[in-house]
Parts: sequence; C-alpha cells; structure tokens
Amino acid sequence: MPLQEYGVTLFFFIPALVLAAIAILWLVVRAFDVRALWGLAVLLLPGAVLFFVPMHWKKARAPVLLLLLACLLGAGGLVAGQFIETRDPRVKMVENDQHVKEKHVTLARAKVAAGEEAALLKKHADVVVLQMNDGFATDETLALLDGMNELRELNLNDDPGVTDAGLAHVAKLPKLEILKLNRTAVTDEGFTKYLADLPHLREVQLRGTEVKTSTLRKWKNKGKELNLERLYTSDK
Repeated sequence: MPLQEYGVTLFFFIPALVLAAIAILWLVVRAFDVRALWGLAVLLLPGAVLFFVPMHWKKARAPVLLLLLACLLGAGGLVAGQFIETRDPRVKMVENDQHVKEKHVTLARAKVAAGEEAALLKKHADVVVLQMNDGFATDETLALLDGMNELRELNLNDDPGVTDAGLAHVAKLPKLEILKLNRTAVTDEGFTKYLADLPHLREVQLRGTEVKTSTLRKWKNKGKELNLERLYTSDK
C-alpha cells in the first residue's frame, strides 16, 4: 500500500481504535453494574460478551452501538485508503495479472506546472508504469528518476530532449523491463553503452532514432543465449 494510502487509513483507524477501547471499557463497567461476576466474566472471558449482551441488552446497548461505530469507522478508512490516489487524474491504481494493485502515472507538459516535476516524481517514487512522453521529458527530467526502484515500464516517446546522457539515469532503474524511446535523440552508441546489458530489460521501442536494427538484433540474440525473450521495434 502506498504511503498516501497509509496516511488516509490511519486518519480513520486511530480514532476507531480509541472509540473501540472506550466502548469495551464501557461494556465492562455496565457488566459490573449488573453483577460483579458478570463484570469479571466480560473482562476476562471474551466469549462472555456473547451471553451478556443479549441477556442485558438495555445495559449493553449503548457501548455495543459505539463499538459498531468504531468498526464502521475503521472499515471506512481501509476503503478510503484504496481510492484516495484516484483523486489525481494523472495517477491510477491498476490491478496487474497477479491481482496486485500497482501505481501508473501519466504526465504531460500541459498537465504539470513549471518546476513541479521534481516534487511530483518524488511523491510517486513507487510508480510501476510511468508515461512521460510527448515532449515532457528531457535528460534533466530523467535525473529525477533515481530511486524509482519499482519502475517496470517507462514511456519516453516523442521526447526530443532525451539523449544518450539521459540513458545514464535510465540505466540505474533496477526493475526496468519495457522502455519506449520512439522519436527521441538517443543513438546507437548510447543504447550499447547504457541499455544493452540491463538484466531485466526485455522490450525496447526505438523507431525514429539513430539506433541500428543490427545492434538491436545482436541484443535480442544475446538474450537468447541467456534464456531471455527480448523484443524490439526499429526502422533503421
């Protein structure tokens, strides 16, 4: 669960715990009001509550209702924590093939204020799929990706400001599997130096770049030697 979801959940969950503690203590006091043995039973034997509540409903009603309210508040926190990230239209929690929710972030220049990139990328450092295409990313932007250890797919299509220098930062992403670099300024030398040996990279898209198909073919064949299935697209 991302950090933002934990914060929202705790906002509900901590008051719920306090209310639940008050309700339980109140129920014990009501049990002692009926009889000392009932009080000891409710205090020491959790199962005794199941007998005390229906037998002395008038006494138990208020604390039981308070306990139910605490449970609803806690459940509400869990639900709110799952959906809070969707308030930002650029961020979605998507269920993958293993039925695990992962964070997808889509950025475009028109949707991000000047100078906001650093704070935004830092906030979503746990992103798994990141779209920074259509002129959004430059080499300087890619320097902000350091520490994104969960990033699996990166889309930099149509970012002419991305060059070989930016690939040096991309090469530090430990789980990167899919990289889209169509119509960027990367070269054959940059691919060979920074990307060819990445252990998890299995798909690259390089249409409209200076990367040669022969280089990509060698990369794919090297993958076969390592029992890795690699895919590429190119027009050189």
